[in-house]
Amino acid sequence: MAKLTGPCMSLNATGSLAKSIVFAGWKGIKYARQYIVPANPNTSGQQTQRGYITAAVALWHSILYPLNTLDKGNLDRGANNSGVTMSGFNLFTRNYTKSKVAGATPNQIYDTVEASLNHNGPQITAKSVASVTTVKLRWGVSPTAMLNLVTRTEAAAAGTTHTFDLAAGTAGQVVFYQVYDLVESSQVTLGIGRITLT
Repeated sequence: MAKLTGPCMSLNATGSLAKSIVFAGWKGIKYARQYIVPANPNTSGQQTQRGYITAAVALWHSILYPLNTLDKGNLDRGANNSGVTMSGFNLFTRNYTKSKVAGATPNQIYDTVEASLNHNGPQITAKSVASVTTVKLRWGVSPTAMLNLVTRTEAAAAGTTHTFDLAAGTAGQVVFYQVYDLVESSQVTLGIGRITLT
């Protein structure tokens, strides 16, 4: 990679020239490289992976199982705490794809509601896409230390609302939470919620 100063007799040059050389910049460094057409063998494995991504995007935009504003905010928070630079949408797509690769049936948790934030017993509700019998909520005082667990075991059909009652805390306390089903490899929505008790 050749570093450039004033490429093409200009202060800045981007794009390709006669399909032989490409001018670009990375972190403020101007450079030139050879023009290369990326290989796309379009193998069955690639087609399968692309199908997973397409399905994840469709689920993100689902009208039947809609992610509300809180869900998407929790996904953004989960992405920020993942140690990798990505958005909530990227986290959602990655989780769906990893679940499918692991052979699991991804279960979207959606329509999360912070029903009561009273310090005497906050309550979180959420719905699940898959028919599951066990849905859990972990919570704690930081997004990396959610050590408390609330489990709901019920004959759940798709769209069932799961209600989680958290232990009492103190007014002003910040609590982080995450809703998931029993099989963690089937997760799609692994956002991190944040509430302040009143």
